[in-house]
Amino acid sequence: MVGIATSLSASTTINSCNSHINTITIQSDDWDELLDEYEEYILKCIKVMEKVKKGDISAMTELASIQESALSLSKKLEEAQKSKGLSTSQAKRFIKLQTKLTKALTNLM
Repeated sequence: MVGIATSLSASTTINSCNSHINTITIQSDDWDELLDEYEEYILKCIKVMEKVKKGDISAMTELASIQESALSLSKKLEEAQKSKGLSTSQAKRFIKLQTKLTKALTNLM
């Protein structure tokens, strides 16, 4: 039973984290702050995914926090789409963050 729950929560975590890679459009004046929040979100995702992979059931309670963060971040990203684009350094940072999450997802599957 624990194995099934762990497997399901791992899948949920990965899907939740991965879905935001595909939905982000890079346009905003407030990207530094938004990129900081996105980085925190990625670090939370990776931390929880590592716990899930190890079979740590406590990670299930952290899924709710990740989902809340994802909703908040998604709203902010939607608002950011209405403003101007990224600077070169911000674009590089954004790509670096996406790459970090993608590699973590790949390594933890």
